[in-house]
Amino acid sequence: MHAAVPECPEPEACLEAALAAREEQGELAALEWLDALIAEHPQRLRARAERALSLYRLHRMQESIDEIDGLLALELPRNVRANLQALRDEARFRLTSRATTRFGMRLALGHDDNVASFADFDARREGTSTAIGTIGGSPDEYTEAAGRLRLRSVGTGTINSRFDADLNLRRYARQSEFDLADLRLRGGVEWRPSGLFGLSLAPGLRHLNREGEPLLSDGSLELAAGFSHDPLSLRIGLERAARRYDSSRFAGLDALHWAGSLRGQLIFGREVQWWLAADLEYREEQARSRVQSRDLERASLHAGRSSESHEWSLSLDDSRYRYRGGSGQPPVVLPPVDFDSDEGPPKPVTFGVNRLIYRSLEARYRYHLDARWSLQLRLRRQLSAIGGIEASLDRTSIDVGIEWNR
Repeated sequence: MHAAVPECPEPEACLEAALAAREEQGELAALEWLDALIAEHPQRLRARAERALSLYRLHRMQESIDEIDGLLALELPRNVRANLQALRDEARFRLTSRATTRFGMRLALGHDDNVASFADFDARREGTSTAIGTIGGSPDEYTEAAGRLRLRSVGTGTINSRFDADLNLRRYARQSEFDLADLRLRGGVEWRPSGLFGLSLAPGLRHLNREGEPLLSDGSLELAAGFSHDPLSLRIGLERAARRYDSSRFAGLDALHWAGSLRGQLIFGREVQWWLAADLEYREEQARSRVQSRDLERASLHAGRSSESHEWSLSLDDSRYRYRGGSGQPPVVLPPVDFDSDEGPPKPVTFGVNRLIYRSLEARYRYHLDARWSLQLRLRRQLSAIGGIEASLDRTSIDVGIEWNR
């Protein structure tokens, strides 16, 4: 039993107490405070919205819908109405199906000034790479089509599950040998005993095709713990992963790895929201070919701002691969793509290098046409360096796209 809730002569203080009770004791404690606040100050719409959220999280879906319907009958700011309607839709869906489904589609046209630049496929990053160990390249235009599916279960009590699927297709106008199909699947089960702490177990799978042929598959299993207290959230993860290349030319790159990661994020504001996040990762990768074994040290910084109509974000990333064999134990690198297709692709050539360095900057802007449609602009600049090789490995890409979400 919770302690008796005091009266609420000061509505703001009572609301703060309700939010604190949610974090420290859970939704039932928050609901007691919110009921007392609404009883004395029924005009406090924020308290009624928070009450609808508590009822939703307690799986009292019909009560949550009834509270939201009462709010939607009033004059509300457009963004507040949209948020309440989205919560109502999800509560209604969960009331009838015990799950939620979201999906989206994106189509973009873009330009890449160095298509064959050296790149490294990484299952934890978005599918922006187009080559494996190729030096030199030329500009080309591309089209990109993507689909996204998100499934979330209501769960029982403090247990919830999820499933995500992402498919990204990239096609070049002239250099079709670098066309990509990137499929990512990720599941997970989360145990969240309170609003402050959660523990999750998430398996994942990635499969890449290049030029219509299988290139690699990457499977992973991550155990993560999350801590949150507005406006700060922290996440610590431990991952075990395996990578297998379908082409025998890259069999020596097959690898197992352990990875540890840490993410911190700050979110401020309501109608206009600002966020800042930082990621740190260390990975130890043991390849089938001993000379390919390497460590990864990665740091990235992300910032963004979103409002009802506009959203922008900026990401900076620094990734450093160090080959444990030293300069005498090089990675595999392919020469420039300049060959007769009848003769087949060139064979791998080795160079005396001991490190790979990637630095990237990515800027994105999104304009919401309405609740479903948005226009997007994306600019990515990548600086790459291979120790011991003098070559232009940098690349810049820009694309504009349209996205639909439901």
